[in-house]
Amino acid sequence: MSKSLPLIVPVVLLFIITLAIPAIVDSVNEVEVIEGCYPLTLADTTEFKVPRFEDYVITPDFVGKPAQPDIKTQPRARRFRTMIREGATHGPNFAGHYTIIVWGCGTGCVELAIVDAKNGRVFFPSGLRYVDGSFVGVSPNEPEPTVLTLRYRLDSKLLIVIGAPEEDEYRTGVTYYEWNGNHLRKLRFIRSAKKICREDQGRD
Repeated sequence: MSKSLPLIVPVVLLFIITLAIPAIVDSVNEVEVIEGCYPLTLADTTEFKVPRFEDYVITPDFVGKPAQPDIKTQPRARRFRTMIREGATHGPNFAGHYTIIVWGCGTGCVELAIVDAKNGRVFFPSGLRYVDGSFVGVSPNEPEPTVLTLRYRLDSKLLIVIGAPEEDEYRTGVTYYEWNGNHLRKLRFIRSAKKICREDQGRD
């Protein structure tokens, strides 16, 4: 009897953990879900503790003429070379010396690339080839953004994505990323459960 006890204890603990996990997940999801009626805006995250541009400050360090994009650094870059080259001429707008370049890919959809203004290296962020912003809006009192689904600044490494990355409904919401010079690291995701409401329902 005593020999079987060491085997029983882990099994019992595993059973308890298995029962507890769904409750924990449900609890987290309940706290981190945006509800109400469309549109989805950045103001919907005010009740959550989310990353701020000020938390990821970087000093802009680029002067001079932006480097010509090196199309050879990314296989996909050749396909979009005209948009990338034209966008890069405007100079850095993100994380010190990088340029976020976007172009349309359908109604409410934008594709994006990131170009290093110093050496012309082109990046296509993994899992973020394009963003669907069909139901995205602008917050009250928020300046009109350059790109409806993206928020970024020259003096910050933080990138905020509003909408559905790669049209994945399970990723619809507001996602926060940190750019590290090679790729985007996801910091936080607030899922959206917003829906289309009738006009007479108003907005929550």
